[in-house]
Amino acid sequence: MDFQVGAASRPPPLVTRTCTPRAGDARACADARAHARASHALGQVGYCIESASTLTVVLATLVGLPVSSTHCQVGAVVFLGVARFGTRGTDWRIFGKIGVSWLTTLPLSMGVAAAAAAVGRAVISR
Repeated sequence: MDFQVGAASRPPPLVTRTCTPRAGDARACADARAHARASHALGQVGYCIESASTLTVVLATLVGLPVSSTHCQVGAVVFLGVARFGTRGTDWRIFGKIGVSWLTTLPLSMGVAAAAAAVGRAVISR
């Protein structure tokens, strides 16, 4: 099942069970039912991701391990993607981009902090 996200997709209808096709509206009702199924499926995926992330954070906290909820969320998304679509159906390029951003965040933040400290020192020492 492929879901479109973005400008081309329509939001799910508020009421889907009362869709009665009129002349020429059969496609609209089919779209409404498809959006309702997509919303339900995406809701289940979101619930699984949130539950797995929460459980991981709670267990790590009980054990005394420092853990990032963001890392837990990404791990849950990757695991659920592999569980649902297999390793071939998972877009590993996106996960690679996330990994690169994690690796570059620390050095970049250190550089920004050093620059801010240098500017602050220059302003204070005047």
